Amino acid sequence: MAAVTGGVAVAWEWQPELLRVTGPQPLAALDRIVTQAVKELALGEGKLALVLHAKGQFRGLFAVLAAESEVLLLTPPGRGAEVVAQLERYLALSRCRIAPLPVVQVTTVLGPGWEAAAGGCGAEVERLRRGGWSATGDGDHRLIWCGWTFLGVPGVVVAAAGEAGLDPLRLRLEESGAVAVGREALEVARIAAGWPAWGAELTETTLPPEIALLDELAISYRKGCYTGQETIARMKTYGHPNWRPVSLRQVAGPDAPPDLPAELYLHGGDKPKGRLTSWARHPDQGGLALALLHRTVAPAAAVHDRHGREFLPAPSASPPGAAAPATAPGDALFL
Repeated sequence: MAAVTGGVAVAWEWQPELLRVTGPQPLAALDRIVTQAVKELALGEGKLALVLHAKGQFRGLFAVLAAESEVLLLTPPGRGAEVVAQLERYLALSRCRIAPLPVVQVTTVLGPGWEAAAGGCGAEVERLRRGGWSATGDGDHRLIWCGWTFLGVPGVVVAAAGEAGLDPLRLRLEESGAVAVGREALEVARIAAGWPAWGAELTETTLPPEIALLDELAISYRKGCYTGQETIARMKTYGHPNWRPVSLRQVAGPDAPPDLPAELYLHGGDKPKGRLTSWARHPDQGGLALALLHRTVAPAAAVHDRHGREFLPAPSASPPGAAAPATAPGDALFL
């Protein structure tokens, strides 16, 4: 954890996927589908975006990265095929195609030290800090650097075209004393940062305005129509989310991981007031969790599950998205 929050860490197992959108005006085609305004992205720029069901529910999360004659999409690990399935039928109407980008290796560098590692390899650090992308080398030594990691801590995803492509990065990481971290540590870091995950906080029943971070980063309320736009605009204008994301710490109950999702209750109540969506054990702080609670639950309220686990709001964690309007992606808002 120390390397993720205060040094430099490499997550060889965390491998987001890259897709390629080609055809006539691919940015304009995507702009008609996704929640974010991407039509005017300049070369090297990127934005987080969502694809929704026609009735507004979540269906996919990815970063849109503008290239010279195509568009790259970066998805969370294991989600590339789902994004293709959600987008291809819409893109076909614009005579655009979507397919995986051929890469040999993918890794993720995390922690404040990512900037020195990326800059030492020639990547454009400032562009990455703003959520864009950069390329270095050529041929089998070509590296693609992407400024979103889907984890909630500063970092960069690096994809290599050839087997030897990551060698310069490996050398920089060795020189910087980088520590290899596994999925368990990554999950602790994500939950501690309060960042939502596809399959946990983000499911097919989730309406994006319920997740404040996505509402701030991935939805444009100034662009034209997109799939699901009517529901999202109506919630913004006339309604309010019934659920809110909350960072929690476990203060009592079993140490064993709970079965997720788990219903949460207020003391003395027998009606569920929320659901526990993510849980991990921090080496120093004990059980940390993310939950979606009903808007009627008081911010400082304690909640519990049916197995004796009791949770209080995490004292040092901000609600997801609280810092979004004033914070650039590279400072604290890397997914």
